[in-house]
Amino acid sequence: MKHFSLSVRLAFSFAACLLTCFCIAFLIMAKREFDDVSVNQILFHMQLMHDNIVTMPADFINVFLWHVKNSFLCAFSLTYLFDAAPLKKPQKILAGIFLLAAWYVVPGKFIDDIFSILRAVFVLALVLSLLGACT
Repeated sequence: MKHFSLSVRLAFSFAACLLTCFCIAFLIMAKREFDDVSVNQILFHMQLMHDNIVTMPADFINVFLWHVKNSFLCAFSLTYLFDAAPLKKPQKILAGIFLLAAWYVVPGKFIDDIFSILRAVFVLALVLSLLGACT
C-alpha cells in the first residue's frame, strides 16, 4: 500500500508542477506574442483559434508547442527534485542523468531568454541532487 501512496503523491506532484509550469509558460508566450494582454483578448484569440486552426501561423503553433514541451520538462524536473527521496539509489541516479540529458536535448532552439537562465538553474539543482544521491 505504501507503493500506491507514493505513486499517487508523485502523480499529484507532477500534475501540480505541470499546471504551474504551463501557466507560467503561457503567460511568457502571451507577453511575447501580444505584449499587453487582457482576458477579453485571450478569449477572442482562443475562439479565433478554435474556428480557424488551419489558418493559424506556423510560427505561433511552434512557439506554443515549444512552451508545452518545456513545461513537461520543468514539471518532470521539479517532481524529481521535490519527490525523488523515496526512490532507490539506482533509480534516483538514472532518473537524474536522464533529466540532465533531456535539458540539453529537448529544448531545441531558444525562443525566450528567460529559459536559458531557467535551464542553468535546473541543471545546477539536478547536478547537486545527483551528487547527493551518489554519496
